Amino acid sequence: FNIIFNRQKIGRKFDIILGTSGPIFAGILAYIYSLIYKADFVFEVRDITYLQMLATMSRDKSMGVRVMKWLELFLCKKAKSVIVVTEGFKEILIQEGIRREKVSVIYNGVNVKEYEEVTEKEPSNQLVLTYAGTIGISQDIEELLDFYKRLNHENKSLNIIGE
Repeated sequence: FNIIFNRQKIGRKFDIILGTSGPIFAGILAYIYSLIYKADFVFEVRDITYLQMLATMSRDKSMGVRVMKWLELFLCKKAKSVIVVTEGFKEILIQEGIRREKVSVIYNGVNVKEYEEVTEKEPSNQLVLTYAGTIGISQDIEELLDFYKRLNHENKSLNIIGE
């Protein structure tokens, strides 16, 4: 609501208005602001919320999922450009009807190409798994624990580094 109530402080002349999700309401407000000030709207999608809802066992026919899907795709269609953090998200949006040339991937703060050529000085038979982020229902913690048990059962040396 800062963009509506404090517009004197933040200005009125913008080339673009960038809205991000989630939460979806930030994207909605950014879109409204872009209409008010006739600026291009760019929508950044950090997570596809309706798919998160499905991953947390919501039904695909539920009102919440349908409304969220409609809102997210509406904002994608209205945006001049859509930015996503993975190639997978880009393909999902394209399958949902968003034009390919409209969607750009900007990875989550990491230049992956820099790390593709990194090799260890000494070979190791140790498997190291890292997960940086929230672990909850949508990450299927039970499946992760089962996977860990299967790895240990196969007598692999395992390190888990977490946040």
